[in-house]
Amino acid sequence: MDEEKQTIENEIIELSRQITPITEEIRHCNNILQRVERIRQHQLHEQIEQEKVQFEKEQEKQKKDKNKAR
Repeated sequence: MDEEKQTIENEIIELSRQITPITEEIRHCNNILQRVERIRQHQLHEQIEQEKVQFEKEQEKQKKDKNKAR
């Protein structure tokens, strides 16, 4: 009985040794995914801001063109 218990404990220890690096790798992957998402959100925000500025410029140009036509 003691021998079986020791065998099981040794297996648990070995599995724990294998799991620890994998858990660490998963944590790193999750951190990378979070950073990628923040970068994508920032890029999207920048793109929206650029499109907004471009749209406002076009609106101003159209307004000036209408005033010239009068």
